[in-house]
Amino acid sequence: MAIVTHTDVEALRAGFGDPPAEYGSIPWWLWTGDLTLDELDWQMREMRAKGVRQFFIFAYGPQPHGYLTEAWFDRVGFVLDRAKALGMRAWIYDEWDWPSAIAGGKVTERKEYRQRVLLGFEERVEGPKGVALDLTLGRLCDSRAERILAAPLRDGKPDLSRSVDLTGKVRIEEGRALWEAPAGEWILMGLVSYTPVGQAIHGHATDVLNPEAVRYFIQVTHEEYLRRFGQHFGGVLPGFFMDECFFMAMGNGDLRNIHAPAVPWTARLEEDLARFGLEDSGRYWWAIFHDVGEESTVTRARFWNALSTLFADSLYGELSRWCEAHGVLLTGHGCEGASPYHMLPSTGAHFPQMAQMQIPGIDWLGTPNLRRGGRNMRYVAKLASSVAHHIGQKRCFAEAPNPLSWTARCADIKRTTDWLAAGGINMFNPCGAIYTISMHAHSPGPFGYQWPYWEEMPRYFDYVHRLSYLMSQGRHACDVALYYPMLSAGAHLGPSRNPRRDGRISAEGVFLEKGLNNAAFAFLENQVDFDFVYDEALRQAKVGDGKLLIGDDAYSVLVLPPSQLIASDILLKLKEFAAGGGRIIALGMLPTQALDIVGATGMDGERCRAELQAIFGLDPAETASAAVGGGEGDILRKGNAAFLRVGGDAPEERVDSLLLQALDEGLARDVRARTLDGSAMDLSYNHRQVGDTHVYFFANLGDQRFRVELSLRETGCAEYWDIETGECHPLEGARIAGGRLVFERAFGHCDSFAVVVRPGELPAPGGGRVSTGAATAPLVLAETWKFSIERDNTFPLPCLTVRSNSLRNVQRYEASFEVESVPARVALLVDAFDDRGVAPGVDCYHAVLINGTEVGALVPNQSFDHRMREADITAHVRPGLNQVVFQVAANPYIAQPLLASLRLIGEFKILECQVDAVGRGDSAYDAHGVRFEREITGRLAKIDAEETIQVGSWAEQGYPFYSGAGVYTQDVDLAPEFLRAGDVLLKLDGMRDIVALRVNGVRVGARLWPPFEFAIGKYLKPGVNRIEIKVLNAMVNMMQANPVPAGLLGPVALEPRPEGE
Repeated sequence: MAIVTHTDVEALRAGFGDPPAEYGSIPWWLWTGDLTLDELDWQMREMRAKGVRQFFIFAYGPQPHGYLTEAWFDRVGFVLDRAKALGMRAWIYDEWDWPSAIAGGKVTERKEYRQRVLLGFEERVEGPKGVALDLTLGRLCDSRAERILAAPLRDGKPDLSRSVDLTGKVRIEEGRALWEAPAGEWILMGLVSYTPVGQAIHGHATDVLNPEAVRYFIQVTHEEYLRRFGQHFGGVLPGFFMDECFFMAMGNGDLRNIHAPAVPWTARLEEDLARFGLEDSGRYWWAIFHDVGEESTVTRARFWNALSTLFADSLYGELSRWCEAHGVLLTGHGCEGASPYHMLPSTGAHFPQMAQMQIPGIDWLGTPNLRRGGRNMRYVAKLASSVAHHIGQKRCFAEAPNPLSWTARCADIKRTTDWLAAGGINMFNPCGAIYTISMHAHSPGPFGYQWPYWEEMPRYFDYVHRLSYLMSQGRHACDVALYYPMLSAGAHLGPSRNPRRDGRISAEGVFLEKGLNNAAFAFLENQVDFDFVYDEALRQAKVGDGKLLIGDDAYSVLVLPPSQLIASDILLKLKEFAAGGGRIIALGMLPTQALDIVGATGMDGERCRAELQAIFGLDPAETASAAVGGGEGDILRKGNAAFLRVGGDAPEERVDSLLLQALDEGLARDVRARTLDGSAMDLSYNHRQVGDTHVYFFANLGDQRFRVELSLRETGCAEYWDIETGECHPLEGARIAGGRLVFERAFGHCDSFAVVVRPGELPAPGGGRVSTGAATAPLVLAETWKFSIERDNTFPLPCLTVRSNSLRNVQRYEASFEVESVPARVALLVDAFDDRGVAPGVDCYHAVLINGTEVGALVPNQSFDHRMREADITAHVRPGLNQVVFQVAANPYIAQPLLASLRLIGEFKILECQVDAVGRGDSAYDAHGVRFEREITGRLAKIDAEETIQVGSWAEQGYPFYSGAGVYTQDVDLAPEFLRAGDVLLKLDGMRDIVALRVNGVRVGARLWPPFEFAIGKYLKPGVNRIEIKVLNAMVNMMQANPVPAGLLGPVALEPRPEGE
């Protein structure tokens, strides 16, 4: 175990207050569009001003200058130079869109580097008789027969002992294999490889099982960066990001429509499989493609284990070794999933891939769903952080938060951040800042200048900066290791039982998956931290002082989910751990077979069962039927081992109770939470040990309030560290009870904080805070506020009439709108104009007409996005009905010029607005016009100089499609006695989405997530006080013409807070 050293807490506190740049967020900077140097420079400076010190350059969407061209590298070089001058770092996303390893199609231009899949076709025949097996040759891309096998049937299944390899011995005519079957029942199986079409955004995916293909990807990508920018490697350019590679994607392209059983393929696969104990291809292909009993179970386990190892080395290993050799870091993620059966068919075992990376990572899209059974697995972060802990890497990466929505709220963004941090993530990749939102139908997230939130996002970036710093110090402190039985999972995955296709796995596989997930959720819902451990990590583990030592972690308890198989060397490691005093808890089903994987000494079934019986006190064969069993269950104990006799139908609550009981019988928990009010199910934590100091991060990951008594095993002098502000002070109410550090805490929505425990005694308890007088009643402010907007309001024109002149390639879009009173400013906004169909050399290819009069040319918009265009039409707008025309000279057969509805923008409000149909806002061209799925009516009106608004959504008061800042102003007369309290809190009851506050002209601050309240006593004075509340909402109102509630939705109150409260 690591030697405990003294920690300089003052240095830790200083780093927490002002963390080094490397711990800051690393947003994607999505490059798309014209990429002018001036705009790139402005956006970099804008990011730097908001606290972003590093970013990923990500080629995303249309690339007018091409990808990996000289023009591309010129822009990269410019940005690297500017980053150095600005004190920033520029990481490289290694692909154009995704998945990685394609180089925007440069790799897959070469047929030999395209990904291939092996399909199984078969016919049954009663011989003697000729049979023609349709191999679909010629109908699938670059298809060829790899192997033709025949076997007699016995009890309806192939008899492997009499299998005949007919490869090269049968005639193949017109895509069919022709064979004369001998007497008896036979099955003829043809294995055909082909290149799937449409597996990636840019066509074919790369054969990532072929290291030559990966080296070619490195040659045309990484080597080109090295040749030009090697001087920046390890400095301004710290590393590369790889994304979502797979060796087979059942849900992509034409493969999703092919119903034949399928497995991954590469040209040397059979040769490679021989190195993993699969030598007789005439036999093992039957066992893989057919259920033939025990042989299928063992063969499939070996097959998926071999593929996983090959994939980890051929892709991740090649990239990692190159990066290490050239002084840069490799990070990114694979295709992690909610169960082993979602990962194995596409990427194999996740953990050995992550272990190849310098910084392991995961991907998360959307917001967390913390409940069992959902796609949004609560433990996803641990799929990467466990690996980071085992390889001694202090950083762990997440492509997140990535809200994937124009409705993104900062409360959800923070909740996602806290959830991942509690799971061990400390390197965040917000998705993302985009060069332009023009022509992009989905949101890149609120991390760029186009979003109203942007001006207040430094508060979020500061929060992540401090959180990442604190959670990167020292080592992870954790007692429990949860075994991830990937070898056993592979035994239940056959080509015809692929959950990526049909969701079916065997009962034993379901039991394994359920046991694994239930154990993880039982721990997390009861504040028991854990790491996943896996075969590759256990092979490196040592046993000492009753602990399992892997990397810097020391585990006291190892938990085994239900499994049928285990590697023989892993079984011997369990035996060593149990003999060394470690505690092992097994659930439901014990392995009955031990396989000789990676050169380990073989072990027959009898010895396997004997070794496990010596540990747990029962024959594993007695547990084999548990997958289809029920019953309440109980605990069988033997020494330090415990076996939970539960079946596949046992109630989750009972299994949770038994598991926690078995845990507590052998472990004093690191953290205990006793609920005082509400439910603490959504409370999570992470514990880092920094020398002799302990750092705990606590977070409420749900949206419900609760109050708990927290008790920590580590004792000492405890401090509360506020991650939002960087302030540190003694932990209020902390005491020692029963040899543990105890304190109470009420958790609100989005609440999080750190507790730091260092050697020393708790401060002597004081007299407590005493109120200095009777509380004064809160003052609820008037519901009428003066109101103004800081950005153009918008009004969509979703139903357009299209008139085409095909001879001149002129497209004419016509719409109308009503005006009640002429606003101070009205402009037509064209926010998604695709100019690919515009003929080269055309100088004037668009025009805007209002009421028959042509107005000036479109100019860059200064309010929303520099690539959007607008034309001022104010001078030609009149009360009543107005007609507007956008005309463009473009060839619609190359690209439809208009990709989204036209919009009116300006200083106006909208009267009597009606939205009669709600959809996504996508366009649909037909013979007569364009509809954007919404029928919208309303009249534009001038905004009054003294415009007022009531408490409630501004979407219902003239601003249904407004996305921006709305400023509420009210003068409040306060009596001197109202201000005699220790402080005054301004509380907002109902607000969407984020808020900034000024009092008497002085900025108080901003709140991006709950609680939406401010201490403002020092800003107030007797008499008249001006309260200015700026509310900023999401982009959904504008971008999707969706009148989502926004603004002050509930009353605002001033609440005196007597001193001492």
